[in-house]
Amino acid sequence: MDHAQSVNLSESLEDYIEAIFRIILEKHEVKPKDIARALNVAGASVTGALRMLTEKGLIHYAPYDDISLTPKGELIAEEIYNRHLKLKSFLKNMLQIEEKEADETACRMEHAVSTRIINKLVRFAEFIESCPRGGRLWISGFEHNCDPDDKLENCRECVLVTLERIEQKQSQKKVNQ
Repeated sequence: MDHAQSVNLSESLEDYIEAIFRIILEKHEVKPKDIARALNVAGASVTGALRMLTEKGLIHYAPYDDISLTPKGELIAEEIYNRHLKLKSFLKNMLQIEEKEADETACRMEHAVSTRIINKLVRFAEFIESCPRGGRLWISGFEHNCDPDDKLENCRECVLVTLERIEQKQSQKKVNQ
């Protein structure tokens, strides 16, 4: 279940609650200035967001005190954070996107892609990694295929390497019999 949708959080408030969650994981305490720094926003924006999150029952906030998540807020923040991590992992590991770009893109995607679709992407990635017809070598082959100037040669090389692997496995089977 997508708990963030059940409390009708805007993308901006999702970013705030995720930032609070990340800061708690890192520092165990959160001040408004930490959130402002993490999201690169003004203090007044943080104060307004904190008031809205408090009204929704997702955080405990009083001026000059540490900010903490309520149990409901923690559940929602963890859900948003996990969505982000799953998308980032898919972009980085499956599509071979650089870490920084994968992180930034995952941040934008996490608001637009449903939890159901994210979970399917994760299952697809797990399938590709574990399928004997796929695996890490297959994924790295995709990276070479992304080079538009040399696709055919990369395909030839990939086929030769694959045939070599098959022949090695067959030879190994014969030795073991």
